[in-house]
Amino acid sequence: MIEKIKIITDVNLRLLKDEIESDVQIGSKLLELNSWNNGNNELRLHFDDTFNASDNTVLDGIISAHDDQPLWLYKQLKEEDIDRRTGELISEGYEFPPASGKIFSLSQSAQINILALDNTRTELTYPVNYNTKDNLDTYAIPDATTLHNMYLTALSVKKAHLDSGTALKDLVRAATDKAGVDAVVDNR
Repeated sequence: MIEKIKIITDVNLRLLKDEIESDVQIGSKLLELNSWNNGNNELRLHFDDTFNASDNTVLDGIISAHDDQPLWLYKQLKEEDIDRRTGELISEGYEFPPASGKIFSLSQSAQINILALDNTRTELTYPVNYNTKDNLDTYAIPDATTLHNMYLTALSVKKAHLDSGTALKDLVRAATDKAGVDAVVDNR
């Protein structure tokens, strides 16, 4: 067994191991890969006895090109941030009637409730009282048409947030480098 010690600042061991093992230019087999942060950020690699100078040159190239956060992961983290912001926007609810100051929830439960009301709107006795998000106020829904408009408003607000998030994630997916990913700003 041959041990090689390399100094590296940031390392994703699993990813680096995959990079080394998938490189066909290294003729010897990687047996073990460990990292120590003893002040030197040592990377210890153990190869079988066939490891040679050519393998060492290729290994140096792999290590110098190693990125502990590859582009696909960088994109995934950015998309998760966008999804988190989309969720925050949805959790803020929706206003109905417009400019009334009455904010209603878009929680899963609230979405089910407004859908159920809309599905039975022709069978209800009006007015129907519907609580605001904070449960400090109610809105007296006067008729089936208003109830349907309230449902459509909830649906369109949620869809707008989802669509705006999708548009941002499309930009992230189209990015060809980390700078391109960083250029996507979620200012919603």
